[in-house]
Amino acid sequence: MKKNLLKAFAVVALLAVCGSVDAQETYVGTPTVDTWLRKGNTANHGSETTVELQTFVNDTKDVDMVGVMVFEFTSPTDGYEIESASLRLVSERVKGDRNINIYDFDAEINENAKYADYETKISAVREQTPVAKFSMEGQLGKSVASDKITSEKYQVIAGWQNKIDLTEYVKSLSTNKFGILITRAANVGESSKIFTKEAMVIENPNCNYFKDVTADDLVPQLTVTYTVASGISDINAGTQKQADGAVYNLAGQRVNNPQHGIYVKNGRKYIVK
Repeated sequence: MKKNLLKAFAVVALLAVCGSVDAQETYVGTPTVDTWLRKGNTANHGSETTVELQTFVNDTKDVDMVGVMVFEFTSPTDGYEIESASLRLVSERVKGDRNINIYDFDAEINENAKYADYETKISAVREQTPVAKFSMEGQLGKSVASDKITSEKYQVIAGWQNKIDLTEYVKSLSTNKFGILITRAANVGESSKIFTKEAMVIENPNCNYFKDVTADDLVPQLTVTYTVASGISDINAGTQKQADGAVYNLAGQRVNNPQHGIYVKNGRKYIVK
């Protein structure tokens, strides 16, 4: 409660000083769960440093390896709303087709999950529209952790980082927790991998381009940016003509019995606890 009130006071103070503001806050966090599931495999992979992705089906093979992640972010505090959300996934290797699909998935899954427990759900989810798609960054056919990287573009870790826009998806959620399924978009007989929250520093014996890269540069990272809620940023303390003793909400509507929130009286903002 104290934290929320302090943030609300910060908004009010900025409005009082600046009139119209574009105040922002940001959440940055890693997954609470990240693992991968393999069809026909009873092992769990929650402690591994990478998620392996491969879907390849033909007359003799039926291979399916998919990634699962769960995130729990901070809900917007009073006076704020979500402005944007993005997910950073870092490629460990990119082989075959680069295209990846991300689907809404079970937010209650854990790192001990087995493919067989979710096979029906995985199949059903793939019939839905992905919440995001991206093309994996990284030198094609190479592993950032074990191969000689010959392309200058990929001799820096930024060349392996994928930034995926999840704004509309996160805004549509009714909760601050969500799960995603990560799959290959094409039927490809080669594996690609992305780093997990267990990622460690890169020790590539074939090149030293990544010797200064830290684990923080590799782990999955969700960034949610919050901005002052619609209506607040339109208030200008120097031009409001509300000095009649009446109380108004941040949309400019007169309020007779103000409840918890931020209000305007005589051109000044104040908080009702």
